[in-house]
Amino acid sequence: MKWKIIYGIIFLLGMPELFAQQPDSVLLTGREIISKQLEHLEEESEAGIDFSELTAGLDYFLENPLNLNEADKSELKKLVFLTDIQIKNLIDYRKKYGIFYSIYELKAIDGLGRNTLEKIMPFVVVKPVVKRSFNHRRLLRGKHELILRYQRKLGTPAGYRIPTDSLQADKSGSFYLGDPNRYYLRYRYKLYNKMSIGFLAEKDPGELFFNVPSYLAQPIKEQLDRPAGFDFYSFHLGFEDLGLIRKIILGDYHVRFGQGLVLWSGLSFSGGSDPSTLKRYAPGISPNTSVNEGLFMRGGALSMAWKRLEFSIFYSRKKTDANIVIRNSKEEASSLPSGGYHRTLNELHDKNALMQQHYGGHITYSHEHFRIGITAFETVFDIDLVRDDIPSNMFRFRGRENLNTGIDFDILLKKTNLFGELAYSINGGWAILAGLTHNTDNGSIITILYREYRHQYQNLMAQAYGKRDGNANERGIRIAMEMPLFRTFVIQVSADHYSYPWLTSRSINTFRGQDHYVLLGYRPARNTELNLRYRYKNGDIKSNDNLSWFDELRNEKKHNFRFMIRYAGSPYFSFKSQAEYTLINSGNSVERSSGGMILQDVYFHPPAIPVKLTFRYALFNTDGYGSRIYAYENDVLYASSMPAYYGKGFRYYILIRYSPRKWLDAWLRFSMTNYTDRKTVGSGLEEMEGNKLPEIKVQLRIKL
Repeated sequence: MKWKIIYGIIFLLGMPELFAQQPDSVLLTGREIISKQLEHLEEESEAGIDFSELTAGLDYFLENPLNLNEADKSELKKLVFLTDIQIKNLIDYRKKYGIFYSIYELKAIDGLGRNTLEKIMPFVVVKPVVKRSFNHRRLLRGKHELILRYQRKLGTPAGYRIPTDSLQADKSGSFYLGDPNRYYLRYRYKLYNKMSIGFLAEKDPGELFFNVPSYLAQPIKEQLDRPAGFDFYSFHLGFEDLGLIRKIILGDYHVRFGQGLVLWSGLSFSGGSDPSTLKRYAPGISPNTSVNEGLFMRGGALSMAWKRLEFSIFYSRKKTDANIVIRNSKEEASSLPSGGYHRTLNELHDKNALMQQHYGGHITYSHEHFRIGITAFETVFDIDLVRDDIPSNMFRFRGRENLNTGIDFDILLKKTNLFGELAYSINGGWAILAGLTHNTDNGSIITILYREYRHQYQNLMAQAYGKRDGNANERGIRIAMEMPLFRTFVIQVSADHYSYPWLTSRSINTFRGQDHYVLLGYRPARNTELNLRYRYKNGDIKSNDNLSWFDELRNEKKHNFRFMIRYAGSPYFSFKSQAEYTLINSGNSVERSSGGMILQDVYFHPPAIPVKLTFRYALFNTDGYGSRIYAYENDVLYASSMPAYYGKGFRYYILIRYSPRKWLDAWLRFSMTNYTDRKTVGSGLEEMEGNKLPEIKVQLRIKL
């Protein structure tokens, strides 16, 4: 206990020095860790998915580190890098020895290895516990945050070239109705973890704003209602820890239970490179803070707890986008677009065309080492959802109503955590996911995840781990391991073998694939990090020789190599260099493609002025879109950017953050992609003349 006494003396006499960290180095390390967690979501980035829902929690902890002396189990799970075993060991250590006096005291906790400590370090802090009481007199003593954002491409895509009046009616789907500006407004009031009020509004490029433009022809105007300002609005009011009531939310919210096999609205970090992220940590009900327009509930949700039981109920009723068709004088929905874009007349006709309701509940019994939960919910549409009559759609959901139920479990042993979920749909389909996470004393982690989603399983709200949307028609097993080597090395290994037993839209045969991942990390000093990564993907894809659904399959092998070095030369200057190469082999030299990219990031914070500069310059050369390479980019707060680099050219961006006051932050971001192998950029309505793609983004944040 001698060292504990020494830590205590330092804690009392020199607390400010003990906790002082370089804000810039912490920020950059944290952003790099977040970027690694988003890499597996590269395809979703092209679909316009807003990742702020995932990164908002970690972004918040970067600016408001989680105090390890008062964090409970649910708050520690939000870090996503800790396993249940590590969380239990941390809490047990705190109960046995008292509060932490130094962040480095965490090294004494069993199973909390060096690599895990490095990942959580930017998001946590050790400081005295401050007891807070909540009453009605403190309702106005919370924190206000207001964010305003403006964004647009500095060019004229084809969608903004408006036809003449006489042609607009015949080409109503070939041009955008609104201007190319994106507007974003976010306000949130938060009182500790007790109360939250939030408001969101967004207008995407091409969507109408407050007025119908005068250049639209009269036949088009007659089909438009007066715009209500922003295209998307979201609001929530939530309270926590009100006696038996753990949470109550009115407005827009998310519902997440189990492993996501029965019910999970929104996104998840699950599927990343870290073994700790393969298991889902379900928060139950939580407010909606993103602008993903189809991935939330709207109505009310309530969660209550009594002793070892927790009970949640919810009801949601909201309109969603749908393609409406008339068959036999009857309206039916042929598909449910999820992009949230309402730029053309056709897209606007799909807006809020379908009324959907979700209602159900979840009950959980928890013990110190055991938890079991039951989930059930009903989905109801006001018109039938239909599918095209092709073999791959034979077992997909059709109709108006669907019932889903399931059981999830979690067993915590000394060093092993067993978890999983069994789900059932009313048509008789079922799905199962089961996993195991094992921790060793030196910080090694291994996770094994098995999944079998029958092709008859039907669920429109399932978001469990898998390679396909909908969690149906898939069987696979994934093994992921993280292990420290010597004192300065760490290795991550992952292997995922999966198959699609029934037909898919891409194949008339069953499908088999593999996804392997190896990362070797080396940290010779606290300010230096090197990574070497190799990824191998193997799977059958449809041949491009003809357009028939019965195309022959060819086996495609994809190799990806990446080398990264990050170095902080001083508290005010750092850089990151990265080189990446991709090779795709489809069986013969004609169908072989490759691509490479090198980039340089530079970060500079002049010590005399409140300005932070981030700059990137990247060169890329690929044979085409198939060999594209993704790279995460730093962006304004609560925004994300992960573009695909393909073709030949270079890209750069500069991000400036100006913070003249503690309550005021301003960002300016300019990016430019310059292609050297083409005369037009983009495709379809996004096509622009020339070989350049510039974009500007401005954001202002006020904190009170």
